[in-house]
Amino acid sequence: GLTRELVEKSYKGRFDASGVKNVPIDGSPVRGPEGAPITIVEFADFECPHCAEVAPAIDKAIEAHKNDIRFAFKFYPLPGHPHADIAARAAVAAMNQNKFWEMHHSLFTNQRHLEQTDLDSYAKELGIEVSRFHADMQANQTTERIAKDRKLGEDLQIAGTPAIFINGRVYDGHQDMNEWIVQELLSVKAAAGTAAPPPLTGGDAGKPVLDAGPKK
Repeated sequence: GLTRELVEKSYKGRFDASGVKNVPIDGSPVRGPEGAPITIVEFADFECPHCAEVAPAIDKAIEAHKNDIRFAFKFYPLPGHPHADIAARAAVAAMNQNKFWEMHHSLFTNQRHLEQTDLDSYAKELGIEVSRFHADMQANQTTERIAKDRKLGEDLQIAGTPAIFINGRVYDGHQDMNEWIVQELLSVKAAAGTAAPPPLTGGDAGKPVLDAGPKK
């Protein structure tokens, strides 16, 4: 159902060698083995509904290919979402106490409840020391961490959230994520002379919609 122009753009983005971007993940929260053949990097906003929709799909992909996917999260709060910055700060503060992924889940699961009292409640439930949590939320290092991710996203010219890169290529949402991952594994593992895994089933990885949000 896509126009020829969109099909050609999507094909070029998927296969043109010039489409591979350098997306460093240093300092970012990461899941999965360091030597994984696939690295997925997501720029996301905890108040973005589309980011919440795609989170379970990414979890499913990671679970299906535990040894093949490394996933990194980048903080990209959009200015049009009033709780996006404070939620990102809460996630960074949780990361400092080794609870990032637990907080990540809590924030997306309770996306309509992101006031400070809500964040404190999630922190307590996760066993996070609250006084340090508050201090880390306001720390300069937290501001710098978020600003660094935002600058990287701007340099990469991302259109909105979620912005997903799979081995440096922008996942544009017009292609099925399951198929993209399996095809990438086929290519990487064929080059390495190893067998690729069977494809994911059910289409649960989905095709996330970008939330561009108001730009500054």
